[in-house]
Amino acid sequence: MPWWYIVLMIIVFGFAKEILFCGFVIERLSSITGHMWMACLISTAALTIAYVPNWGWDATPSTFSAGLIAVLLYAWFRDLTPLIVAHITTNIVGYVLMEMDKQNAASALTHSEDSCMSALALCLCINFSKLGCSLRLDRCTSEP
Repeated sequence: MPWWYIVLMIIVFGFAKEILFCGFVIERLSSITGHMWMACLISTAALTIAYVPNWGWDATPSTFSAGLIAVLLYAWFRDLTPLIVAHITTNIVGYVLMEMDKQNAASALTHSEDSCMSALALCLCINFSKLGCSLRLDRCTSEP
């Protein structure tokens, strides 16, 4: 695959994953159930299951924990921008590292990439909220 296609795919998937699992699903489920915590758990479980075919069951604990951190950050800050930036950044870095070491990349990279994404997302949430930058979906939902 050409490098530009891979970068485009990483960017599109970064936006799509965060908007779908951390934005739409959480806002909709929290309005249906009346509980933000339940929406966060359901969204995280769905995300973790969606990643199993690509990363396998070995990556499930790190995928679940990184996903839970991401949805909790969304629930706290109600801002998708830092999560999208963190997702895209860690995927690009992860892809570059994987290209550098194709022999050992898959499982080790998944775990370290998930923890890096969580830490980067937290830092970005704090800084973006201070700057007033945001992509909010909580204003776009309608009552059932």
